[in-house]
Amino acid sequence: MFAQAMLVSASLCMSQPNIVVVHVDDWGWQDTSVPMHEEATAFNARYRTPNMERLASSGTILTNNYAAAPVCTPTRTSLMTGQSPARTNITFWTLHKDRDTSRNHPTLAAPGWEMNGIGAEDDTLPMLLRRAGYSTIHVGKAHFGAHDTHAADPERVGFDVNIAGHASGAPGSYYGTQHFMNAKSETDFSTETVWDVPGMEQYHGQDIYLTEALAIEAVDAMDEAVAGNRPFFLHFAPYAVHTPIMANTKLLDHYPDLHPREAAYATMVESVDTALGGILDRLEEHGIENETIIVITGDNGGLSAHARGGIPHTHNAPLRSGKGSAYEGGIRVPGIVRWPGVTTPGTRIDVPVVTQDWYPTLLGAAGAHSLISSMQPIDGTDLRGVLGGDEAAIEPGRIIFFHQPHQWGAPGPGIEPFSAVRVDNWKLIFFHADGRVELYDLADDLGERNDLSTVEPMRTWEMKRILSERGRALAQPSVVKATGENVPWPDEVANRNAYAPTPPPEGMIWIPGGHFIMGSNDAYPEEQPEHRVQVDGFFIDSHEVTNAQFAKFIDATDYVTVAERTPKAEDYPDAPADMLVPASAVFTHPSQVENLVDFTQWWSLVPDASWREPEGPGSSIEDRMNHPVVHVAWEDAHAYATWAGKALPTEAQWERAARGGLEDRHYTWGDDFNPGNRQMANTWQGVFPTSNELLDGHEATAPVGSFPPNGYGLHDMAGNAWEWCEDWYSEDWYSRSPMKNPRGPLEADIIDRHSPGSPRRVTRGGSFLCGPNFCTRYRPSARSPITPDSSLSHTGFRCVQPLPQDSPGTP
Repeated sequence: MFAQAMLVSASLCMSQPNIVVVHVDDWGWQDTSVPMHEEATAFNARYRTPNMERLASSGTILTNNYAAAPVCTPTRTSLMTGQSPARTNITFWTLHKDRDTSRNHPTLAAPGWEMNGIGAEDDTLPMLLRRAGYSTIHVGKAHFGAHDTHAADPERVGFDVNIAGHASGAPGSYYGTQHFMNAKSETDFSTETVWDVPGMEQYHGQDIYLTEALAIEAVDAMDEAVAGNRPFFLHFAPYAVHTPIMANTKLLDHYPDLHPREAAYATMVESVDTALGGILDRLEEHGIENETIIVITGDNGGLSAHARGGIPHTHNAPLRSGKGSAYEGGIRVPGIVRWPGVTTPGTRIDVPVVTQDWYPTLLGAAGAHSLISSMQPIDGTDLRGVLGGDEAAIEPGRIIFFHQPHQWGAPGPGIEPFSAVRVDNWKLIFFHADGRVELYDLADDLGERNDLSTVEPMRTWEMKRILSERGRALAQPSVVKATGENVPWPDEVANRNAYAPTPPPEGMIWIPGGHFIMGSNDAYPEEQPEHRVQVDGFFIDSHEVTNAQFAKFIDATDYVTVAERTPKAEDYPDAPADMLVPASAVFTHPSQVENLVDFTQWWSLVPDASWREPEGPGSSIEDRMNHPVVHVAWEDAHAYATWAGKALPTEAQWERAARGGLEDRHYTWGDDFNPGNRQMANTWQGVFPTSNELLDGHEATAPVGSFPPNGYGLHDMAGNAWEWCEDWYSEDWYSRSPMKNPRGPLEADIIDRHSPGSPRRVTRGGSFLCGPNFCTRYRPSARSPITPDSSLSHTGFRCVQPLPQDSPGTP
């Protein structure tokens, strides 16, 4: 191998380009003034990055540039090996030898993974470039493996020069006055930690920012390589913009109007840009700018779940979520490339590329592709043709596979164990905890707001097959704590109940326990404020209780519903005698109304109307046995649930189930009310209550299951029939409810100014009478209080069954 390297070096060194990879840590898609999409955004306007603009104007922007993973070590090792994290089995960030850094998940454990990082047997990018005659230089964050292992030292993975790189992924401090130490003291440096940046003693005590010091070291190392008359590979990884978020105080006056934490963050971004400018300037001083390939990219999406100022999970918008997440905000990063003679200045390339592509691309540029061992499979693709403007150089249908069977630290949308594939513009995410899948068309839905898995069933199945085949070939899924078995791949199970810790009761679906954001700050007052809650796992009916199911209850118990009983005069002392008859409220379809305040214009109390005769005497449910039962009061629903050995859901359980695993979505399926012009729920189309266009085909209730299920496989969590919950309603409850397994207030604690003296229970989900001009309560956060003795022609229920507390797998 040595002789081969000498031959390659002798024949190619005269024509080999220098290579600079600037690998920014936690660099979000919006953390630059260079627009990474179709137009500039407010975030782009926030940041001062003139050198990134300079590089983009002389090179090309990668609009679909992906990190190999949503956290750092897997991506950094993919750059070094050309392999996906699934193949290397380095699927999470590393720190200490043989120690798993995964956070606790209620039901899952991480599989066995390579928690020590790159092994001695791996042929890394700098190793092969060195064999091809390159001087290989690493400056800044390495994080290729755990402390006290082979990859802790960058020189062992192929770098001739290592400056400040070791096994930790964050600096103790960004300040030279603090010796870049975790103690963050300017006087006491006696206590060392794994986070202290090594090898930077010459800057200790100086008023210098870490990124600035690393930039000085990088250009000095380039000078030495140029003086040695050898091509060089510089891997410049400036620790920034990783936490701790510490301001470069010399730059703070550039951001006077930002939140203090965001201003500090902006100075970190600008410091990286200044460092890039120093590298570009030095290349020009040496006259080698046209002989040098420059790539700037990131190792995962931008931090947004914690530590930032402003609203969490929004810092990468329009991308969804951020670091640690399966959504685009967790894996899509900025990308700019300048390759003289290949890239066209000022262009943009939309083809999806991923970290492992740089391994074969840069080795090919160096003429060293032949040094790749046939024993080392490569997952990356040589991008030279694409970078040259031939987007067809990568055939349509390329599969990019993402795999993180670990729980990251902070909660947020998509931050849970997952696998995902991108094929052309389609992306499928498979969440390991409950087996749900989400499908997105990134060409039309960059923010992943509308899950199309039920709208596109054939495409969903094909994507599930692709993901499962790739997963079986490369990856290890999460492990179910209760059984010790691997989570099955999505094409290996018929339904999501395969993920339940016990066999599900007939007709019920398992909803995994976990945290979610309950309520909405952008809707009706009773839905506010948004607040994070935690619920334990439970089973819930896959659809509303039907007339057929309710009839079995009546036959078995001879139960008489509230609507079928004659009201007692003492309970209604002000009611006329002729009103004290069995009755229920029935919707009547008026031809015109004077206003939308007087609901008596469309509701009538119809004698003898009940669940058996929904429109009153003469009507029947004989042809509606598979419709949801209606005209049930809360007492009726509670009686049925008790008979069935179940319960009515709490509001928190109902909303957790309704959201189908989606966070911060307007509807149970996404943000588009009619994705693909498809009716997703039985609601009112037209002007309520006078004109119903019947676009969904149903004038009143629809058979259960007539519309696509949500992400948990539940039908009619929006529209069709309102559903009773267990909880009492109090208008202030969301501001004082407990976080874990919240239930409604005690009756004595209710505050309800609109119904004083008549406490109300909560109903959820909306009904066939909800329309855009009157009642948009067909949303998962929507709630409506009703007195528990009310029965109406659009109100029904479904049941839940908590997991017995002594059962295996209880979260």
